[in-house]
Amino acid sequence: MVLNVYTIVNIFVSLLLGGISLYLTVESVRFALRRSSGPEVQQRFYLTFHLAQVFLLIEALNWPLFYITLQSLVPYIEGAMCIYGVTQARQPLSTVIQLYRPLVFFLVIGWFLLHRLDTKTESGPLARRKTILLMVVGPLVLIDSVLMLYYITGFRVEVDVACCTTVFDLQVRKTESLSKAILGEGYRRVLPYIYLVSNGFFCLLLWVCYKKAYQRSIPFWLSATTVFAIFNAGVTITGYFEFISPRVVGIEDHHCIYCMWKYSPLSALSTAFFVSSTLMPGWALLLRVLGNKEETSSLLPGMTRRLSFGGIILLVLSLLLQILVT
Repeated sequence: MVLNVYTIVNIFVSLLLGGISLYLTVESVRFALRRSSGPEVQQRFYLTFHLAQVFLLIEALNWPLFYITLQSLVPYIEGAMCIYGVTQARQPLSTVIQLYRPLVFFLVIGWFLLHRLDTKTESGPLARRKTILLMVVGPLVLIDSVLMLYYITGFRVEVDVACCTTVFDLQVRKTESLSKAILGEGYRRVLPYIYLVSNGFFCLLLWVCYKKAYQRSIPFWLSATTVFAIFNAGVTITGYFEFISPRVVGIEDHHCIYCMWKYSPLSALSTAFFVSSTLMPGWALLLRVLGNKEETSSLLPGMTRRLSFGGIILLVLSLLLQILVT
């Protein structure tokens, strides 16, 4: 096991979040099964939700901490030049965690937004739905904490891994193969334009959601924008690999996103902004599905507008930062 400041913090946070998530899961099940509630139960109920707010915000910040920790392990892993090399020391667990974390992040912030919507009402009509969602989120965070503990404590410095150039530079990349299959051999000339058009159209859809927040057609527009956000994420990730990372790193044939983050922290911030903007319509749709009550009907349009506008701002900032670093 490799011990440095970041791995120690990761272990501590994982133990803390694992214990609290177990407690919140048990409490949420108890509240869901309870048929009657007195003043003491209600007080405990609200204290649990307040604890959940702090706990889930820490879990949300735990995602970038994961990549910072991986970067700190680069000098310890033989053959690793960036985060990619470190991930190869613990495959397939590295891939599982990197795919699992976005799901947990989405649900964690989704619960937080649902709780915020509920606290704006006088009667708290979403208490049961918050409890049920917490019953889902709690175990997922517990699993995440267990995976992280096993992952961090399992690194061995004697492991020899291949660097990112053997995958992203010398071999045929999946993003390259897909781009050639769809766009032909000249995909490198066309892909930047598709990248800009796709992100521009995503921004336009977010603006439509902002303008139509008070109309009955908003669920359709949120659904359409969420679906397109997934498509746009695929286009953007392909763009990161194929033409953005080589420009940022300054090596024409080096297509590694992790090296892009390493050599340009602003590109990492740009990626974080893009991920957040991609998730905004999904969070707004989640609120429309789980937060739709008579008492919240006047509040939902405002939250939809804020999430949509926030998505636009974050997307524009992401694109501006990407232009700045390239």
